[in-house]
Amino acid sequence: AERKPYPPLHQLSFCKNTSVFINDAKEVAYTLQDFLTKGEVYKFFRFNPDTPDLFASDGAEHSLRSSKLTPIFTTMMLNKDMISKLMNELETVLNIKANKDEALDIKVLLSKVAFDAICHAAFEYDLKATSGSDEGQALYNALEVLLAAQSKKGVFPIEGLRDVTKEDIFGAQSAWRSFLEKMVLHMGLASDAVGATSATTGGEKSELALVLKQMMKENGDLYGVKEVMGELHVLLNHGQQS
Repeated sequence: AERKPYPPLHQLSFCKNTSVFINDAKEVAYTLQDFLTKGEVYKFFRFNPDTPDLFASDGAEHSLRSSKLTPIFTTMMLNKDMISKLMNELETVLNIKANKDEALDIKVLLSKVAFDAICHAAFEYDLKATSGSDEGQALYNALEVLLAAQSKKGVFPIEGLRDVTKEDIFGAQSAWRSFLEKMVLHMGLASDAVGATSATTGGEKSELALVLKQMMKENGDLYGVKEVMGELHVLLNHGQQS
């Protein structure tokens, strides 16, 4: 007798290194509709339930972000002076460690270099993380705690991360939020939603700030301060990871 062909298998991946295979297309559709994907991967970075997960945006929200922000993100770069400044700071740190014969965690140092590069290129802000600023160290510490919390839940597990307490997570979320709020102010995107009514000087004329202002002005129903906070989070977090 002729063998019936097997039905097609649909592979669904809900988190790193984990897949589900389903042979019924309707069941796949139901599963995707019901499964809460938004916010799960980066929920520890979402310091309150209203924080938008723009990394998983779709529909009109995605179309808006794609049309307005993709051109900027694909052309954004550091100018030569800023690259020279960062490399000099990096060289200074390496020389100090070498002269003192001290151990160096290159992963930590490069994460700080990435934070500095993003802050310069996107926010026009001098974080000075590479050279050891308290603000840069606090931002890295917050990132480390939130990634550890996320990893312990089985989402994008990373070996070697320390255990963290609820107090650690709360403190890290507060520090991460505070920095994003500071960047909102710095870029002239402030409002009562972040407890301020005027911007500090410096980043309000950056290309990203100008586009975000225009998006907020033209699409207030889709794109407000919460979305801007989410945008800066995505840029800062995924930027340093890549």
